[in-house]
Amino acid sequence: MTGATVNIKFLDKIENSVNKLPDPFYLFVILSFLVIIASYLGSIFQISVLHPGNGQKVEIVNLANYEGIRRMLTDAVRNFIEFPPLGLVLVTMLGVGVADRVGLLNVVLTAIIKIVPRWSATAVLVFTSVLSHIMGDACVVIMPAVGATLFAGLGKHPIAGLTAAFTGACGGLSANVILTAIDPLLSGFTDSAAKLLDSSYNVYPTANFYFMFVSTFVVTAVGTVITHTIVEPRLGNWNPPEKLKESDYIIKAITNDEKRGLLLSILAFLVLLILLLIAVIPENGLLRDGYGNLKPFYQSIIVLIMIFFLIMGVVFGIGSKSLKSGNDLVKILAESIASMSSYVVLAFAAAQFLAYFNWSNLGLIMAVKGANFLKDIELSGIWLLLSFIFFSIILNFFVTSASAKWAVISPVFVPMMMILGFAPETTQAAFRIADSTTNIITPLLPYFPIILVIAKKYDPSITLGRLISILFPYSISLGIVWIIVFVIFILLTIPLGPDTKIFYDLLVK
Repeated sequence: MTGATVNIKFLDKIENSVNKLPDPFYLFVILSFLVIIASYLGSIFQISVLHPGNGQKVEIVNLANYEGIRRMLTDAVRNFIEFPPLGLVLVTMLGVGVADRVGLLNVVLTAIIKIVPRWSATAVLVFTSVLSHIMGDACVVIMPAVGATLFAGLGKHPIAGLTAAFTGACGGLSANVILTAIDPLLSGFTDSAAKLLDSSYNVYPTANFYFMFVSTFVVTAVGTVITHTIVEPRLGNWNPPEKLKESDYIIKAITNDEKRGLLLSILAFLVLLILLLIAVIPENGLLRDGYGNLKPFYQSIIVLIMIFFLIMGVVFGIGSKSLKSGNDLVKILAESIASMSSYVVLAFAAAQFLAYFNWSNLGLIMAVKGANFLKDIELSGIWLLLSFIFFSIILNFFVTSASAKWAVISPVFVPMMMILGFAPETTQAAFRIADSTTNIITPLLPYFPIILVIAKKYDPSITLGRLISILFPYSISLGIVWIIVFVIFILLTIPLGPDTKIFYDLLVK
């Protein structure tokens, strides 16, 4: 029996096991009830912890009493409306949907296919998906759809393109060749945690820049190799579903009208880019706050992406004559939102589950108790770091927000690691590896349902188990290779970023 056969059978077992779970909508409903039951039992046994950041007592909140039930009923609509991915997906689709339906994305992909050699298409896709983090969470919505369309146009299986792009955009969340919004976010928590032990210690947003720069190419290499050696052979040939339009998977020659539209949309992009730079670069720019910070820019990224795609799509539609009237635009906008109807249904159930989970304090208490357990087993050196990575990986299946997890566990682990000789930058890098690698295989990731919706466009019969089994090799391989690279950095004392350390010597202080 060959290794490939063993791998396929193992992945088939994963697929069959996950397929035994109910539809994702019902899965979130069941999980919501389990949270309610767990909160009731936790309150009976008076389970609590001390918050590592402020020292306050945190208890399980019972959701099964009158107050909890009342809150679940009165806040259900608010939970749905304030579910972060819902607004992001719908607003993004207003722009992306127009660009897609007027033919702009298809023409751009056609041009890319003609420029990029077929053998390098996967690497370019994964690499671009990693770099797309500059768009914020919108990259998790946009890049998998682009990857699926690109692979379909190349005659490859679109699900392979979707999963490769999802790996780059979500599995490689912390990697990039430039600093992104997540760098100052995480370093802020790390800095505060380090100061609990050493008030003079400073952690900057560049803390892991060198390591994350190298990680960009690690993620690209792993995503490319796994796609070619495991995912594509397992998926085999693709037969387009009958309901799928040919324009969604057949790349045709670019017409003169489309060339004119593409040129005009590029000019529109350049004008928009200049306006954006004017709003961002000056210290008193429109998208800077009173202190000169870029917070308004980061908060506007989703709307800016929508505006860019929408205007470029409209300009292309007019130039290519695929958009003939204002009524056509309204119709396209409506169709774009309608295509997300199944995601909206999933989002309602997911929003309730996440709200209940947060209200109950179950995630917070699990994180603190797990951190305390790891602290009590008294490991040291590389083994302690590896144990911390494994713990963070497990925690990520239940608490998918990187900032939420790091806010809770950094006050425990950063000082502890400093005492044991590891610099805060090293602990943060270890956390970032763990947080990224399992994002792509946890159904509790808020953006996972949209990936399933996109996948069903190209394969209506695809199931949650099938999708997770396809993504599983990416997650495992990425985790192993990334950890090896991390250990090499530590053993060779390679700086993780500018003016940062690998080790911290408390005795010197």
